[in-house]
Amino acid sequence: MIGTCGYGILSQAGATFELIEEQSVPSGGRYNFTVVDVDDLLENLRREVEMVEDLFESPYGNRKFTILDLDENESAFVKG
Repeated sequence: MIGTCGYGILSQAGATFELIEEQSVPSGGRYNFTVVDVDDLLENLRREVEMVEDLFESPYGNRKFTILDLDENESAFVKG
């Protein structure tokens, strides 16, 4: 089933913020953050957070992982 999706990107001064709204996922939203060292960040967070997607390479060549925050929003961290 394909859901309704909204997507936006804001880039300024070397920082990128992406916002995705996807109705087919439980949270209804996902925040994407671009980080320099996604592997190191995952090692620091792994025991402290609920994982949605473990570290993987996307079909687009992105290396990323996704966690669930306390408000049940998904936050994805992508290697920049």
